[in-house]
Amino acid sequence: MKYSYIFFAVIIAVVCARSVREKRQAEAYTLPDGIEFILNAPLVTKFRCEAAGYYADIDNNCQLFHICDVSTNPRGVSEIRQYTFACGNQTIFNQLTMTCSTPEESIPCDLAPQFYSFNTKIGLEKTPFHTDEELANAAQYVPARAKLLKN
Repeated sequence: MKYSYIFFAVIIAVVCARSVREKRQAEAYTLPDGIEFILNAPLVTKFRCEAAGYYADIDNNCQLFHICDVSTNPRGVSEIRQYTFACGNQTIFNQLTMTCSTPEESIPCDLAPQFYSFNTKIGLEKTPFHTDEELANAAQYVPARAKLLKN
């Protein structure tokens, strides 16, 4: 009898932990009403934060982006919270500048993961966010900048 109480307590703890995780993930994609009218395709909710920073959501054509925030809970356990935002109509999240901009002024969405590493520079003092070399490399991918480089 004593072991059955322990068994049920463990089952309840696992179910509660799972429901908290699922609730947090569902909250991560709480977006404004009517978002489906702005997105070019059905909403995909696969993105998961792995580190702190700002991330373009390539599964949603970069029309969404995520802010991943790392914090420590009262028990001393590190947690990552995910917040999802939509860019304005006809704009996408530009991973290079970490802003929403027109597709012509952004790096192509499918290349965004190549620029995720810029997140490691957030908050560093006396460190340029982009070096001249990084900007020159990225310019070739930005349609509006590539035209200027050819001229």
